[in-house]
Amino acid sequence: MPELRTLRITFYLDADPDHRSWASDPQVEPLSVAAVPRLTRLTAPAVLLSGLSVPSLQHITLENLYGRYSPEGRLESYRGFYAALAVCALRLQTLVLLDVGPRVYDVPAVPSTSLPALRHFRMADTTRRCGLVLSHLEFPDTTHIACANVDSGRLCETLPTNSASIDAHLAATDRVAIRGTADATSIHCFARADSDSHELICVGLAGARRGLRPDDLIQLFRDGARVTHLAIAGLDGRDAFGVTLRAFPYLVRLDVSGEMAGYILETLARKDHEASDGDTDGHYGDGRRANIVCAGLETLTVDFHFASGMAKRDVGTALRSGNMSVVEADLRRRCADLVKVLSRRSEMGSANITRLELGCTEQGCPVGSNDRKCPPTLQVGLSGSSWAPWRSIVKPLKKLVDGPVVFTGYHFFLASG
Repeated sequence: MPELRTLRITFYLDADPDHRSWASDPQVEPLSVAAVPRLTRLTAPAVLLSGLSVPSLQHITLENLYGRYSPEGRLESYRGFYAALAVCALRLQTLVLLDVGPRVYDVPAVPSTSLPALRHFRMADTTRRCGLVLSHLEFPDTTHIACANVDSGRLCETLPTNSASIDAHLAATDRVAIRGTADATSIHCFARADSDSHELICVGLAGARRGLRPDDLIQLFRDGARVTHLAIAGLDGRDAFGVTLRAFPYLVRLDVSGEMAGYILETLARKDHEASDGDTDGHYGDGRRANIVCAGLETLTVDFHFASGMAKRDVGTALRSGNMSVVEADLRRRCADLVKVLSRRSEMGSANITRLELGCTEQGCPVGSNDRKCPPTLQVGLSGSSWAPWRSIVKPLKKLVDGPVVFTGYHFFLASG
């Protein structure tokens, strides 16, 4: 098969009454390098890897023969896994591991495997297996790492902090995004290159008890990364209390949206006790005040979310019926909360931010141009709107911002029918 470039092996277990033997005794003769000199892409059950690894491979995807919860479809050992990778290490560009981490957790004292050509690494598995595999791999600073735990494990156990390669990725991180969905919480790390940025790391936290733990972000980012831009979106109560803004002492821009936006903003008005306790003169080494969270913050963008409801006093219902007194009261409350946060920062000695954007969105309401399948939405409160009171409500914020205060309005669903 000298022309074979792609090999995919799939098992139809229902048609093979003896399929269990593949896990206990794979019965595969090793591929001859001479027989497949051009083979570059392999997708196969993990139990077959040792017999299929050849130097020409550039892309490997390993799957669990029996599904996520079966130990029989996993790699037999870490030693055998790293030995198989070493065969194709110089050319390997993509490595995907889907629920195949070795059955046992004991890792032998073996040197890390270097993958100098690796461009993409993706793994979905238990927290401990993700951490063990990553801690024994070396890869370039430009490799994209996507790792998702499936058992509600901690962020810093999924992404090991004892890996030189991971540390290099974090050191290059300029922007972080924390996003929540119904299924998972994800943390994205981006590095800035000229005028653009590219993603270096994506860590997914899944499982029924998922959520950021206290000090996860501090352990990962505070000392090793100079993050200047943080975006937080869609978090609920499982995650919001683990968002510690003192993990980002170099922050210049903060974008917050979602139902927990108000809680997250409150942390901007708190003291950085950890820093001030360790530094009695109240300053960091570079002169920034240690007792102010995100002391260098310049731009704040907030999109408060409100729940859809049918009651007369619900904001969404009021917007659809034109009851602007309810909307006005809602905006006054949100602006008052922002005034408290910014005033408190000023009292602690922080310089005013130089730009503030705020708006409100009904949960589930699309605000992007690509949401064409969603119901149409309406926007209230922009310049030129017939609803004028928003200007006087927002005005007190201008005294606390050394620059523009932009109100982006209310986004909400149109009434059906």
